[in-house]
Amino acid sequence: MNQSNLMKLKGICEAFQIPVVAVAKAARVSRPTASRILHGSMVASSAFWKNLEQNLSQLIQGRTGQVFDLPAVGVDKIERLLKVG
Repeated sequence: MNQSNLMKLKGICEAFQIPVVAVAKAARVSRPTASRILHGSMVASSAFWKNLEQNLSQLIQGRTGQVFDLPAVGVDKIERLLKVG
């Protein structure tokens, strides 16, 4: 269970650019503890995973970067698309 959860957490952190300090806050542990868990040198407790699960939406909402790369679209292209539809 721990390894599966750890892989999911690492994926979420990478995808949403969530820093260790935010994970620590959401899991209600210290930053060093969260760091050890993320690096695999410490096994997370059930309480750690329970707290993260309960605070997952806030953790993602508080992300530091955007998830998708959105290229700028010119106004003329949008106007053409609107006329076609």
